[in-house]
Amino acid sequence: DQLLWNRQPGTGDDEHYRLFTTYRADGAVVSLTRAQTNGYLPSSTVTGDRFLTRTFVYDTAGRRIASFDPDTDSRVGTKPVTARTWRYLFNRVGDLGTVRDPRGCAAAARSTSAVERIRLH
Repeated sequence: DQLLWNRQPGTGDDEHYRLFTTYRADGAVVSLTRAQTNGYLPSSTVTGDRFLTRTFVYDTAGRRIASFDPDTDSRVGTKPVTARTWRYLFNRVGDLGTVRDPRGCAAAARSTSAVERIRLH
């Protein structure tokens, strides 16, 4: 796990966290949990229920196709935390094409092919 330190803008208050990462056998991240602690030392303990877990889903090619983020707004505010899903869509050759957030907003990803990079130089 990792130790994190955050200073709140405006107040200057310090917050301390631990980041716990769970991996699959192939090294892909399955989940990240950020938990607030009572200090910045490795011996610090998690305080109360101040934690947040993000989980990730992969296809058989090892590409991330979804992530569940309870700290994200959803299209309908009354939806359960489990409905707050980011989607990752790929084109026919396996390049990331679009990322869609839980509200349905999408951002197109554009990658430059090796041939285009050679032409640009």
